[in-house]
Amino acid sequence: MTTAPAGRHRRGTRLLTRSWQNVRSGRSAAGIYGLLIALSVVTALSFKKEPDAGVMAAAVAATSVVFWLAHMHAHLVAEWIRTENPPTRARVRAEGVDQLPMIVSAVPAWMILTLADLGLFSTGAAVWIVAVVSLVLLAAWGIALARAASLGVAGAVTIASINVGIGALIVVLKAAIGH
Repeated sequence: MTTAPAGRHRRGTRLLTRSWQNVRSGRSAAGIYGLLIALSVVTALSFKKEPDAGVMAAAVAATSVVFWLAHMHAHLVAEWIRTENPPTRARVRAEGVDQLPMIVSAVPAWMILTLADLGLFSTGAAVWIVAVVSLVLLAAWGIALARAASLGVAGAVTIASINVGIGALIVVLKAAIGH
C-alpha cells in the first residue's frame, strides 16, 4: 500500500487548519455560501423530468469552483481599490485558501450525488439526502460560529436557526414548485 508524500499530507493539514481558523475568526461566510450554492444547484437541477445524478454532481463541483473564483476575484478587486495596491501572487494564494470553505462545503453534496450516479440509491433519494445533510451542516456552521465568537447557547441557536432557515427556504421552494 502506498502513502501520499509527506508534503501533500502537511499541505492538506495546513489547508484544513486554515479553514478552521477562518471559522474561528468569523471568515466562514464562504462555507455557508458554498453549502447554499450546492443546495441551490441540486434543487434547480432536480426540476428536470429525469435528473441525472452524475450531471448534478458535475454541476455542483463546477459551480462551486466558479463561485470560489468569482468570490476570490471580488475580494481581491475590492482590496485593490481600497488599498490602491494590486494583489500579489501570495495574496491571491492566501485569498484562495481563505475562500476554500466554499468548495469544501460542497463536497458532501458532490459525494452523495456521485454515489447515486454509481447506483447506490436513486437520484430522487440523493436530492433529499443532499437537502437533509445540507441543513444539518448549515446548523453545524452556525454552532461553530457561535462557539468561535463565545455567543453561548442562545447565539448558537440563533445563528444555526438563521442558517437552517435560509437552506429550508430553498428546500421548501423545491417542494412547492417541483410537485
